[in-house]
Amino acid sequence: MASPQRVLRPRKHSEASAARPSTKRQRLLRYQSGEQDILSGQPLKLPLELILLILAQIDSPRTLADASRVCKTLQPEIERLLYREVRVARVPQVRSLHLALTRAPGRASFVRDFLIHDNGRFANIVPLLNEVLPMFTDLEHLDHNLHTCFADAPLYKTILRTLSDCPFKLRVLECFVNNDRELIQFLRRQADVEFFSARPLSFDLPEWELPEDVLPRLKYLQTDYDFFLDVIPAPRMITHLSLCCFPTDLQDSKLDAVLRILEHQLISLRCNRYTDRRFPVWPPSDILAGRTMPNLKFLEVNDVMAGAFLPCTMNAPRSNVALDTLVWSASWLVGVRRDEGSQIVRPAHLGHVRPWVKTVLSGCRSLQRFFYVERCDQETPTVTLFTLSAGSELVEVQKAEKDVPIWSDI
Repeated sequence: MASPQRVLRPRKHSEASAARPSTKRQRLLRYQSGEQDILSGQPLKLPLELILLILAQIDSPRTLADASRVCKTLQPEIERLLYREVRVARVPQVRSLHLALTRAPGRASFVRDFLIHDNGRFANIVPLLNEVLPMFTDLEHLDHNLHTCFADAPLYKTILRTLSDCPFKLRVLECFVNNDRELIQFLRRQADVEFFSARPLSFDLPEWELPEDVLPRLKYLQTDYDFFLDVIPAPRMITHLSLCCFPTDLQDSKLDAVLRILEHQLISLRCNRYTDRRFPVWPPSDILAGRTMPNLKFLEVNDVMAGAFLPCTMNAPRSNVALDTLVWSASWLVGVRRDEGSQIVRPAHLGHVRPWVKTVLSGCRSLQRFFYVERCDQETPTVTLFTLSAGSELVEVQKAEKDVPIWSDI
């Protein structure tokens, strides 16, 4: 009987396994190969997704244009980034855009934002714009500021007729408005517009009223008091409102009339005021005095002060206001001077602001932040953020202008 002890024999190695290095050895070889590629200047092979992420961080159109000429495989993806937002402010830029889209019409489908800012010389290239605009099939944001066309009513009508026939469906529209009724036809076709910035061309308002079935999804409106009251007197779905105007045409009665229409649905409100040197500077919270605005979370008041700072009484917002953030931007037309060393000397406005701020923060439980932005002449504005501590003490922190919230982002 054979012994039950197992006999160990050496393992047989195939030629393939003998030729294949170990896993550790493979990693070392791959590392050394990559190191040699770097040292030898050979291009590294990166996944397409990673390359596109890198290109998306480039904010220079010239760099993207150069990159699109390097590789035909990447050219469509780079042009998608390059043509996403197109700005034209000079005649050569319009001619170059027209030429680029004529040579490759597919580029027009990449455009999402088209901003036209006339430098006063666009009259001769309006036909080129009329050819380019219908090519933007997927345009979402249009901002056209055509000063030249407004002085020539028939020329501007050609733009409006072209826009009325365009296939795109806008979400954001910014434009000047004149008395041409052709604009109503264009707006009627743009039922998806949520943001509308209407800048009246002059003090002469349109003689027409916007029908209530036009812009039914409008939520964000930026205009002046008279245009809203005379042209857009219906609430629609407006929840964010920015009222701009010339300082001298602001009357409390106009603001009252606007808020009577929208006060129950507004979430964000931005407005301007002007304080004559003969009157005291009223605190921004006075705009809310005696009003019922249960959904208002953001209020920005831009004050233009012509005289010296005169303290006055402070009224805290009513308790039924859901205000979370208040921004007071104060533009002082006088007060900045320089000392003998040419250093800027600002007047001590902050000392008068602090009692106001504490009264408002203490009186409105929902209010969490009070931004005070002081602007004097052409100097860099100073931004102070006020909050209340757990012990109801006023806390102030210096901030940058970019930290101030924007009315449309609420």
